Amino acid sequence: CPHPPDPSFEPPCNKFRARSRPGVLSSREQAGTGATSAAVPDIMEQALQALQALYSSPDPATKKQADDWLTKFQQTPAAWQVCDALLSQADAPMQYRFFAAQTMRTKVQFDFYELPAESYGSLRDSMLAHIDRFRAAEFQPIHTMLAIALADLAIQMDQAWPNAVETLFQRFGQSPDSYPTLLEVMRMLPEENMNYRLMTDSFKRDSCKERLKSATAQVVQFLLTLQCPTVQAKRKVLECFLSWIKFTNLQAGDIAQNPILPECFKYIVEGAELSETATDIIIEILRMCSLDLSFFQPVIQVILAQLGSLRSKFEALLSRGAEAALENDQDLLQITRIYVETGECLVPLIMAQSADPQVVSILQVILKCTDLPSQEISSIPLEFWHRLANEVCRHPETDVKIDQF
Repeated sequence: CPHPPDPSFEPPCNKFRARSRPGVLSSREQAGTGATSAAVPDIMEQALQALQALYSSPDPATKKQADDWLTKFQQTPAAWQVCDALLSQADAPMQYRFFAAQTMRTKVQFDFYELPAESYGSLRDSMLAHIDRFRAAEFQPIHTMLAIALADLAIQMDQAWPNAVETLFQRFGQSPDSYPTLLEVMRMLPEENMNYRLMTDSFKRDSCKERLKSATAQVVQFLLTLQCPTVQAKRKVLECFLSWIKFTNLQAGDIAQNPILPECFKYIVEGAELSETATDIIIEILRMCSLDLSFFQPVIQVILAQLGSLRSKFEALLSRGAEAALENDQDLLQITRIYVETGECLVPLIMAQSADPQVVSILQVILKCTDLPSQEISSIPLEFWHRLANEVCRHPETDVKIDQF
């Protein structure tokens, strides 16, 4: 059972005072959660005093007492109303509002059962308004917490919010200023659907999953149309794309024609800030391809055509000597990951076409990666060699291939 806030907690007087605000719950809805209109302002005042003590008191004992009180407070139904009001206070310290956003996320994830159904819509509208206010860069931690909370809310509300993706596009997809908000919430939607710490039932999760899958084409098309004036903006696009391809398999033709795929190879060759996310995208697409090589043949052809640029960079790095090359170990690590994943994906092709120049080139690069004097990098190909050796030994009629390998 939730622990009620301890009325005996009396930290130093708080200079920041709560202002009344129409809450996310009506009086009737508050009654359904055990909170009352009269109690909320008092609890709000106690919460503010505890936050001041936690972040400002020089006394460790007072800090611990405040932390314990706030932890218990987060488990109470009153936290919905108090944190909703705190997020609306523009002059509240940043830490206070982060605590409120974090609490709202936790409540949606674990305590959604506390809310009566008639409060769902007002909670959603309030959360949409909150996240729009925190889109400036200095509020990024709060913005991320609210994005997670909104994604979880879309799952928890289920049929009470069946058009969540459309709502988000209508609200945040009309102006470049709000695109970062749309991208962050869109990234969280599939991630939270796969987050099994979220306390919801399988019917809601599966229902949301089907709605998200039907919206995949719309989301990917939006990502392709965005103009990204900064590296940070492009990173948000790539992270959102990665989240969706982990969540659902795209059509082979759509991936093969998607300009994001060759762009990812370009970012890795350049060794820019986007190279890590770009590597993750290519790895995920290769894993998708391994499910059905025939179906994803057009995608594989695009990837094979792009590998040449990675090999050129790989050889340029090694031309200075292995030790010098390892000064750029992240570059070598990314290239190794992609080549090894390509090899694991194409083991059947390697067996069938071991003399093919593209196959030989892949094996040569993986061999050089295995020989690098870095345990982190040289260990990556071991699983590939194990799988390939098993495949060779599994087909005694192809013993001649052992000599080739």
